[in-house]
Amino acid sequence: MGPSKVLNPLDWNCAPDGDTILRGPDPRWFFELFCKIPTQDKGTIDFELWPWMNNIVEGLTDQEIVTKSRDVGSSTLWVAESVRGVIGHEGRNLLIAADQQKSAVNLLNYARTIIENLPESARPHIDKNNTEEIYLDKLNARIAALPGTPDTGRSWRAFYLVCTEMAFWKNARRYRAAVFSTLVPGGRVRIDSTANGVGTLHHEIWEAARSNQNGYRPTFIGVWENPNHTPDWYAAKRAEYTSKDRADHIFFQEYPQTEEEAFLSSADNYFSQDLILTGQVFVQPAIETTELIG
Repeated sequence: MGPSKVLNPLDWNCAPDGDTILRGPDPRWFFELFCKIPTQDKGTIDFELWPWMNNIVEGLTDQEIVTKSRDVGSSTLWVAESVRGVIGHEGRNLLIAADQQKSAVNLLNYARTIIENLPESARPHIDKNNTEEIYLDKLNARIAALPGTPDTGRSWRAFYLVCTEMAFWKNARRYRAAVFSTLVPGGRVRIDSTANGVGTLHHEIWEAARSNQNGYRPTFIGVWENPNHTPDWYAAKRAEYTSKDRADHIFFQEYPQTEEEAFLSSADNYFSQDLILTGQVFVQPAIETTELIG
């Protein structure tokens, strides 16, 4: 199973001007032409748009929620999209909330790298630049990594919220209340997380979104949406988990192929994931009561 196909590829015969790249309706030009991101082993590289990324920007809403596999780049995409909004307008703050402060700080570093490597004509002046905050004085805008405590961020006002690994947030509802209280009217929320069983805050928002009850657009991004994830890679990665406690449970939680696999495998099951998935083949549709005889 390979990555999804691009629904509407960019037309490189009519690339837009700088203002359109920053403020136009299609953020993919910004990603392709302006974005560079940090890596652990290759230094700073161009941000490569994968097929699922091209597709998700079709019809972006103010509220997006993603359930995902590891290593599919969704947090990077949301940070890049939000940075584009920050530098394209005045007075729009971006807050990054994560399950651990070091994860939020890491995403802040992605934002910093994007800004510092912009073309000079688009690069805003950075007045304050530390491990937890970037202040763009000419735009009166801040980008901050929140510390992950339940009462954090209440004095902030944000137009963009990037909330990553919400399924693993401690004191999740208090943390959500503090973080979301910063959002100004018309602001945008981006939530992404690997699954962590049912009943988590992320799962509740996800299920409500799947039922069209809360205004979020739900998107599942499976393990194959990273084009570097080949069958050989998948087999080798799974083999790393075979000698660990509850390896079956952990592997499918981290690298699900489907939405059902993500939440099923992250629950506390008696039977192995393979047995459950095999058994699902034999599940018959429910019989309506009107069809019962006798």
